[in-house]
Amino acid sequence: MQKPSGNELRIRQSFADQAAACAAFGSPFTARLVNALGHALDHDTQTGRRVLGWQGDTGHGGDALALRLAGALHSMVRRARVPDLARHYPPNGLPEPETLRAAALDAIARHDAEVAAFLDHAPQTNEVGRSAVLYPGFAVIAAETGLPL
Repeated sequence: MQKPSGNELRIRQSFADQAAACAAFGSPFTARLVNALGHALDHDTQTGRRVLGWQGDTGHGGDALALRLAGALHSMVRRARVPDLARHYPPNGLPEPETLRAAALDAIARHDAEVAAFLDHAPQTNEVGRSAVLYPGFAVIAAETGLPL
């Protein structure tokens, strides 16, 4: 096993920080996924090498690397490319960390080039809180039309 560089340790810490932020903001699944990947990624895959060698600002205020990787996997789940991983995603119950880690690493290994390429794109996270400013308008529309939204 290769001894981790200072950069790799910084990247792993950014995954831990992102996991804590996800947990604090009510995203336990993403927290668990990001935490598992931050501990488990290695240099055996193109994705692992790209992530662990990332030179930019990996934090949520910069390149949001952990969310890029989570987004890559989510995209594959949404496109029915990784059914073994998809069965662990919400609305299913929160999987055990080891089970989720194994399924995520298997998905990365099976679709390595695709996942690695996805890292080129910043994630669009669309937190639910962003839509809070729309609620008053929706309430007026619903009241005036009598229709559900």
